[in-house]
Amino acid sequence: MRLLQNVRFAIRQVSKSPGFAITTILTIALGIGATTAIFSLVNTVLLRPLPFSESDRLMSVQSSNDRFRHSGFDPGSSMSYPDFSDFRAQNKSFFGLACYHSRSFALTGSGEPHHLDGQVVASDFFRILGVNPALGRDFNADDEKPRAESVMLSHDLWASTLGSASDAVGRSINLDGKSFTVVGVMPQGFEFPIETPAPQLWISVGDEAYSPDNEPITGERGAHFLDVIGRLKPGVSPSQAEADLTVIARNLVGQYPDTNRHFVGVVVRSEISNLVGEARPALHLLFAAVSFVLLIACANVAGLLLARSSRRRGEIAIRSALGPTAGRSFAKCLWSRFCWRSAGVRWA
Repeated sequence: MRLLQNVRFAIRQVSKSPGFAITTILTIALGIGATTAIFSLVNTVLLRPLPFSESDRLMSVQSSNDRFRHSGFDPGSSMSYPDFSDFRAQNKSFFGLACYHSRSFALTGSGEPHHLDGQVVASDFFRILGVNPALGRDFNADDEKPRAESVMLSHDLWASTLGSASDAVGRSINLDGKSFTVVGVMPQGFEFPIETPAPQLWISVGDEAYSPDNEPITGERGAHFLDVIGRLKPGVSPSQAEADLTVIARNLVGQYPDTNRHFVGVVVRSEISNLVGEARPALHLLFAAVSFVLLIACANVAGLLLARSSRRRGEIAIRSALGPTAGRSFAKCLWSRFCWRSAGVRWA
């Protein structure tokens, strides 16, 4: 009954001053809406971990170029295939290392040709992420051999190209005029690298390990274009892994001075930090700004309510003089007795 009376009173007040009510609601809504939107972005990008098992152990591994070190900030540089192979074989800090890089493909032989965004990856790529195919098998060492044309499809590409066929594994699809064998299909929602547009397929590095006329790109130590991801062994810190790989990098400088003289070390950072990059300070600043906007909105509404209450001083004085209704007085008395008893005070 009391709640119904309060609702009726609120409706009467709003109907008397609709402009005030609309202004108050819009002010609070704008402040809360902006803060919620930016917090959702900050939560997704900075606070929520990557959607992989033990994602805190997933590290981005990049070469360190001494030309950047002199500036005081080293963003890290991409690697070449031979350097990656040496780091993968000689390190003692990682459960595994895998390289990857973006590549576009033309899908033909399935109706109209389609442009697809994909990745060329090392055989340990999915195992390092801790993700198993939903259908078929993972890449293996044989898929890195020259002319091993193996492909892993995204769930969406499997559905659109092969009609979600359960016997898709073992079939062939035509990419850039070559026949690739489908070895597996990734789970629905899987995406890595996390980018726009999302990769639709992943092929093995075996496709780039063969060139009929020249040395394949996998043998060119000076061709730096690979991203590398690794999973730390239990108990190994990023700084320890960085020191381990830096020793290998310095040995490579001595062995291959023509191509490696500037790549004197390695930068190891968490994969989430690598994805966010230089946007982290900007996101923190943006969230602080919208929080301040919400504070200003609340202060403005408080000022409006204070100004309005001063105009209702006479009405409030009359209500106080008349006193509450009998029902409200009885309810207030019961509540007071309950509170005193809860505090251990006995009534006479």
